[in-house]
Amino acid sequence: MFHFAAKGIRNLASVAAVATAVAVTVASTPAFASAATGNPSQVAYPQGQLVIQFNGINYIGVTAPGCGLSANTVDTIKVWQSLATAALLSGKNVIVSFSTCNGNGVNYIWDVLLLR
Repeated sequence: MFHFAAKGIRNLASVAAVATAVAVTVASTPAFASAATGNPSQVAYPQGQLVIQFNGINYIGVTAPGCGLSANTVDTIKVWQSLATAALLSGKNVIVSFSTCNGNGVNYIWDVLLLR
């Protein structure tokens, strides 16, 4: 009997851990987020900001995007640049998750994912 009760508590703890992780992920994702997928046509770092371009539309990576978005570290922006450059050079696609600031219309990056 004790074995079954202990197993049930472990399963309940696992379910609670997964639910917490999902809640944190959903809560940290901006409500006005979008995504662009494809092979970047340009990756640049002018004037201290990362620019990833798809079909003539720029997506910007900066340390302090404003508009209620979380700050990014310089190391995070370097990783995004590396992933986008790898996609550009290899012909692979990336997904750039971004949020558009209502005040200035800039597409601020908050995640980059390199696809196989």
